[in-house]
Amino acid sequence: MRDSTRIGLRIVQIGSLLVAGAAALGVVGGRSYAPLRFEPQPFAIAEPMESGRTYDHDVWIINDNDFPTRLVGVSEYCASSCFASQGLPLSIPARGRARVNLHVEARVPGPLEESLNFFTDRPEQPRLGLEFRGNVVAPQPPNS
Repeated sequence: MRDSTRIGLRIVQIGSLLVAGAAALGVVGGRSYAPLRFEPQPFAIAEPMESGRTYDHDVWIINDNDFPTRLVGVSEYCASSCFASQGLPLSIPARGRARVNLHVEARVPGPLEESLNFFTDRPEQPRLGLEFRGNVVAPQPPNS
């Protein structure tokens, strides 16, 4: 193989690595980004939630970017329990965080493991998942 061909192949290989690396880091349109994330993740409730009651929990969304972003919605979900979020849309400042209120209606007793999808205004990360873990228990009879 000629030296010029080897050099050409190395340039192509290095170029491929740079493109793959940029995609992994999140370079879109010449602007790099860090993925938004929730804290804590997964979001786990240690105390049991009583069936038939509603609970409000706060989670934090973290934006490690040099530009602001918005959380614009959530897929409200209702199966063994119902999930909703209030206060959306919500702006998250550059290099900042914002509190997201999660409204949970506990329904069916047993382990609760759900994946919730929040939606952003960012084309490179249109969805942001939150793993929710908890335990729903049957209502306790009132003490007489």
